[in-house]
Amino acid sequence: MHALSDRTAKRARRQAPRCSLSVPPGVTEVTEARTGTVHLVSEQELAPGERSMTLCGREVLQASWGALQRRSCSCCVAWFVAWRYRLVDLPPVVG
Repeated sequence: MHALSDRTAKRARRQAPRCSLSVPPGVTEVTEARTGTVHLVSEQELAPGERSMTLCGREVLQASWGALQRRSCSCCVAWFVAWRYRLVDLPPVVG
């Protein structure tokens, strides 16, 4: 393998567009209407037009689908990382 091809691959990874987290099944991303912060919400907690409880414990009002997403919630990102390393489980499905 040529050293230049490795440099090219690293440069391409750095310049790749940032995308949202690939969330676990049963969880969705919700943009908070007031601040534009992106939170993770379990699908059974999600109710359109109502406040939803996030995985980090905050209560948020969902913004419209076309709302500007400013940043991800650091607590939700920490939960996601813990889930990826299998340190926490998904919330139980009620009903």
